[in-house]
Amino acid sequence: MTVAPSPFNAVKRDLGLILILLPLAWLVIHRVVTGAEAQAGWLAAFSLLAALWVLGRAWWVRRREREGG
Repeated sequence: MTVAPSPFNAVKRDLGLILILLPLAWLVIHRVVTGAEAQAGWLAAFSLLAALWVLGRAWWVRRREREGG
């Protein structure tokens, strides 16, 4: 299985990694952190950080492509 060459392939790879890490993070947080509110807070923080990472990477790649680089 191959993916066509694209400047966004790195962003796709990062998103795939995040989608693998999120359930693992949920398992770890569920075991380590007590209290539903605290668990939800940690998961929300992880999700927000992941979303910001993907958006930032996509913005950076798009900017680089527009500049011709």
